[in-house]
Amino acid sequence: MFYEEILRVLQKHRVRYLILGGAAVNLHGVPRMTGDLDLAVDMSEDNIDALVGALEEAGLKPSLPIDPRGLTDDSLRQEWRDKKHLEALTFQSMDAGAPYREVDIILDCPLAFDVMFESRLELRADDLTINVVSLPHLIEIKGKIGREQDLSDVEALEKIEKEVGGGNQGSGLE
Repeated sequence: MFYEEILRVLQKHRVRYLILGGAAVNLHGVPRMTGDLDLAVDMSEDNIDALVGALEEAGLKPSLPIDPRGLTDDSLRQEWRDKKHLEALTFQSMDAGAPYREVDIILDCPLAFDVMFESRLELRADDLTINVVSLPHLIEIKGKIGREQDLSDVEALEKIEKEVGGGNQGSGLE
């Protein structure tokens, strides 16, 4: 499975990441179709080096001809947003037999990574630890983004939040 392969290689390389987007919505208990894996990452130089190494090991390369180590540079990320209209740097499989294997690294999350990481939901699947953005933070992020799909996700996630009493609960992979 693609997600598991990516999560294992991120764990192996000790990458500080959080799952966001549709996969996080699923992991918090709301079924929704999604293909890619959206990640927020610690933008420190060491972490980005680990991230790039992990994704290369998994056979993924940036979809654009840019140096992914530029993720560490705030002004360069801003330039990518302004001039290239990027919200995320996509890493994709170069294997023609697996064209839909994509990981999106969010360029600028509306919440500080360290704050989100501190309150993350850690799910366990055998020997794999999966770092997922907390339910309250996911609701806040999706509300700030405000696209139709995000607002629909917020509505469903708020129902889950009420059911679990506002706790930081997920799908129960543990």
